[in-house]
Amino acid sequence: MVKPATAADGRWDADPLLGLVAGCYVAAAVAPPVVFAGDAGLSLAAGGLYGLLLGTVLAVTAVVWVAVARARSLVVRLGRSRARWLLAVAPVGYALGGFALLGQTGIAGVLAFFAGLGAALLGIALAAMAHTRYVAATVDEASVEWDGRTGWPERARRRWRRGAWVVIGVTAVGFAVGVLTDRWWLRVAAQALFAGGVGFAQTGQERRYVCTEAGVEQRLPVARRLFGWATFDGYTRTDEAFVLHRPWRTDLRFAVADIDDPEVLADVLRRHLD
Repeated sequence: MVKPATAADGRWDADPLLGLVAGCYVAAAVAPPVVFAGDAGLSLAAGGLYGLLLGTVLAVTAVVWVAVARARSLVVRLGRSRARWLLAVAPVGYALGGFALLGQTGIAGVLAFFAGLGAALLGIALAAMAHTRYVAATVDEASVEWDGRTGWPERARRRWRRGAWVVIGVTAVGFAVGVLTDRWWLRVAAQALFAGGVGFAQTGQERRYVCTEAGVEQRLPVARRLFGWATFDGYTRTDEAFVLHRPWRTDLRFAVADIDDPEVLADVLRRHLD
């Protein structure tokens, strides 16, 4: 159940970081067409184009900032849906479109390419921020059933890290080959896979987990993730770990050695997953 909005939620400064990131995200999409219009339609000089770009970014950011502050419920609904990741995917197509049209659009195409890549990174941040706000609006702190810091058992963590280092090594070689053979697509693919390998290497690290009626929450220093109980199809307990099974996804593993009283967690898991 989502908590009701408060009187402060509609203030423009109620959530300034979210408003700023959302504003920059939209501005990255709007600015290149505006610059293209100023260049092709108004024949503005470099100084005029820079002023137009800066004014557009500031105006769009301000408008979106205020709009986001007044749309808390929309942000929460977005954070609940997997569609939030489209915020990161869509700008990649935008960047590729700008790259493909460099000959026709000139400086605007260059701007669209880099703005699209920047917006993709902002989209990842926005998706995480929206989900964090959904979790904050959903989880009742009074209903905490178990709270602790744990990660994967060390042996399983080492195996996963070895696989991640293989991915990182292969992508480093791929990037080098792309540079030597002047294949830009190979360089881009290698960099994307390299980032994925670095992310995989972090899997299983010790995190804070909180179990409530809503599900299992993972609390990171700057974000929160909620795994509803319905996303699991059961659990098993071994001498080393509690393993929460997720179809088609990486299982959650809680090392028994990290947990002060494993029986408390076992009772919670039996209640929700048996």
